[in-house]
Amino acid sequence: MAVPVTVSGTIPLLNASPVDPATGMTCGAGSSNVNEIWPALYEKAYAKFMMYKAQIPSHEKLNAAGNPSPLQIGDLANPAMDPNFGEVQNLTQVQWGGNAGVGLLYLTGLPCYAYNLNSAAFTPTGHINVATPSVFTFIRNGFCRNTAVAPYGLNKTLYPLVAWTYLDGTQPAGVAYNNGIIAGHCYAILGIMTVGASNYIILRTTYGTGGIAVAAPNPNPLNLQPLVVAPAMTCYDALFTIGALAPFYPPTLLPHPNNIPINLTNGIFGIEASISCTNNLTTFQNYFSTIGWAD
Repeated sequence: MAVPVTVSGTIPLLNASPVDPATGMTCGAGSSNVNEIWPALYEKAYAKFMMYKAQIPSHEKLNAAGNPSPLQIGDLANPAMDPNFGEVQNLTQVQWGGNAGVGLLYLTGLPCYAYNLNSAAFTPTGHINVATPSVFTFIRNGFCRNTAVAPYGLNKTLYPLVAWTYLDGTQPAGVAYNNGIIAGHCYAILGIMTVGASNYIILRTTYGTGGIAVAAPNPNPLNLQPLVVAPAMTCYDALFTIGALAPFYPPTLLPHPNNIPINLTNGIFGIEASISCTNNLTTFQNYFSTIGWAD
């Protein structure tokens, strides 16, 4: 059942300024367009809903004793019960929904699935009945259009599909996160692309061109380190940026050599999904722990 969530037209702030002085970004979801605050309002509404689902006491709702009390279903339509910045900031990963797949479930109202990628044998169940010898073919056969529909082109995802990275310290040996691909973060999967004999999964980070952390460069570079996998390094960080020209994935783009900083002009990039490392995982699987989808 769909549940409407109403919030006021203001965003929760940490200080008097509408942006975090350390990063230059709004306190919450932001936009590269000046004074555009709808992403932050959308995030506040989702945080309010998750506080209700997790039954987290709100400073705005008091019980008979005057103490904070959990939000109820009727409070979701009341802007006076909006969370403040401290409540949004202090939500744990589980209270936010645990992973991006849970977010898709609430946002779309559709059945959602997730599959762990840290296995060389890719055998997902409970979804589209397609041949799945690899995560790349699973995405291509089960999620992407195979006919050109103007103005979109081929190989774009038809269903909401996301991937998220490992929590830092739980990733495969030799994988180091940095400002380009970071630990514990969600990325949208836009589709797939094949260049020569190499397959790539196309992703977009929500950070786009904005700074993503204190002291993070702007624009945001992708500069992953080579995977050091015993007994010898055979896997490379094959990455490249995607332009804005038609068709959707310009076929003239070639992957850059390993370990080259890449400025994300629009947050979109490709990552290798066909080279098998000595740990039997592709580069995509080494950096991303799980995919989730709704259909």
